[in-house]
Amino acid sequence: MLHDLCVRFAPAPATQADAEAAASALARWLGEAGHPVHQIRVPALRRHPHFSQMATVQQAPARLALSMILLVAGGVMAITAFNVKRA
Repeated sequence: MLHDLCVRFAPAPATQADAEAAASALARWLGEAGHPVHQIRVPALRRHPHFSQMATVQQAPARLALSMILLVAGGVMAITAFNVKRA
């Protein structure tokens, strides 16, 4: 049983609204043909559907490095503050 249907339109839609209108028209046509459509997802034009997920994964090492630097800096500040109070 088919659960997902990925399509590309020719000619390619010029705007996001055109892509959504074409997808809605296709969904109506499929529904009239006896194949009801329960959900329509139109990704951003000229972008991979998983672009935001890939960007997050690519930024993870930089965020981890920044977190580690801040952790070390916070530790140094805490030790310095503790040593100043004891002196």
